[in-house]
Amino acid sequence: MKVKINKFDDFGKGIVKDNDKFIFVKRGLPNEILDIKIINEKKSFKEGIINKIIKENEFRIKSICPYYDKCGGCDF
Repeated sequence: MKVKINKFDDFGKGIVKDNDKFIFVKRGLPNEILDIKIINEKKSFKEGIINKIIKENEFRIKSICPYYDKCGGCDF
């Protein structure tokens, strides 16, 4: 599913409006165009993960830690 992130929440998840539900995308930044996969769907929202970054936010940086994607210990 191709989406454009509009803003992000207090936990660093990108927010997209899809029809009547919001989609929260882990590590999605505003103005990014992403290919995402929905991993969880609730009554009022969905959660997704990034498959591929199509258009990257100019302020996105790569983590220096090789375990960043697996560990989850670092903050946004």
